[in-house]
Amino acid sequence: MYVAEAWPEPQKPRIPEHLDARVEQLLVQAEHAYAKRHADMAVIMYGQTLDAALKRHFEAKGTLNERIKSLVSRHVLPTTIGDWATTVRIIRNEAVHDDGPMTETDMEMTRNFTDAFLRYAVTLPKEIEIRRKLTEPADGA
Repeated sequence: MYVAEAWPEPQKPRIPEHLDARVEQLLVQAEHAYAKRHADMAVIMYGQTLDAALKRHFEAKGTLNERIKSLVSRHVLPTTIGDWATTVRIIRNEAVHDDGPMTETDMEMTRNFTDAFLRYAVTLPKEIEIRRKLTEPADGA
């Protein structure tokens, strides 16, 4: 005998499109930890996802803090996203350095920020690029 369906249905991971393979791999791990309600691991993995995304999609160098500040100062990211990223970075550091157990709120915030950041900074620009290519007039037109 086998189980054909489970109830409640397992939550599907939120994975935006057009991510670098490593960023997607880290995000899948974060989403699995989130689904199991492993707050410490989810927070760490969302932070790793953000870290990898900044390295791979923006070729930013330095510490995570330095990369965030650099992207904001160069107006690649708006100040509000930079501030939110800094908050998530601090929460992640608390999880990594065992400053206490992460809460559901910490986990939700890091998940929501990571999702919003990836959609704003990676998915949306790529979708715009694809759309432009589809709507550009042919050469000589």
